[in-house]
Amino acid sequence: MITLFIALWMLWAPLNGEEPSAPLPPRHLRGKTLKTEFLTQIEYAHKITWNPSDDPTVVGYKLRRNGLLIATLLATDPAEYIDHQRPKKGVDVYALTAVNIEGVESEPVIRKVK
Repeated sequence: MITLFIALWMLWAPLNGEEPSAPLPPRHLRGKTLKTEFLTQIEYAHKITWNPSDDPTVVGYKLRRNGLLIATLLATDPAEYIDHQRPKKGVDVYALTAVNIEGVESEPVIRKVK
């Protein structure tokens, strides 16, 4: 129940009239392509990993691919995400932000994955 509350708060946290400060961003965003073969099927996925933010107010992370939000993760989740069904060729740009208890996002850290 607490996890659900934190997730909802992260998405809709109201501002209390003061300009809240942005949290410290996550560090060392990495990405690599994974290839999975099963019989005649081949799937490509991108494994995105990072080091969590050092900011104690961070409750989660938002991951965007090519500008579109693809995942909202809790700070207690593992610091990784697997983005399935990616094309064999092409480049995706991932941006990861930390989100604090007030719903404020950090500056993004960015990584291109081929």
